Amino acid sequence: MISVDATVQIINNPTVIGDTICNSGIATLTASGSGDLTWTDGNGNILGTGNTFTTPPISSTTTYFVQSSENGCTSDMISVDAVVEPCLDLGEISFQNSLALSPNPNNGSFEVSYTILKSSKVDMEIFDQFGNEILKKKFDDMPGTVNHHVSLKNLASGIYSVRFVYDGRSHTKRFIKTNE
Repeated sequence: MISVDATVQIINNPTVIGDTICNSGIATLTASGSGDLTWTDGNGNILGTGNTFTTPPISSTTTYFVQSSENGCTSDMISVDAVVEPCLDLGEISFQNSLALSPNPNNGSFEVSYTILKSSKVDMEIFDQFGNEILKKKFDDMPGTVNHHVSLKNLASGIYSVRFVYDGRSHTKRFIKTNE
């Protein structure tokens, strides 16, 4: 019988950090671990090596894999996601941040104001606390700060919701109607 010395080397799985991007673009994925790090796609195609991997342009969430290797030993393939989320564009952020009802509380007469970056259609609906539609208006607005006067006669005191639909997205504000 011949004795053989063997060395068992354990390669720990790499630690990964994914990335989240808005709408589309490139993501940067990060991994740390012992030995060499190899990045692959879902089909096992080698895409790169090293601690970071920059994805090609993507428009949907994509899973990549990374593996550590050292002295002929390899870790498990560890998945890491490049997440693509629908994010607000600049115009949407401008609209959302500028949207205001004034005065609030009010007596049923108030101003609606907002800023838009391009000519747009804006729908406005007002609902009572039970979800009944009180008023519906459609505006065709030019770029800039927009003001619309709203006057609601014979409206009971209470809390009302005002829903705006701009660029396919809904935004809601509330106002309090008083008897004054």
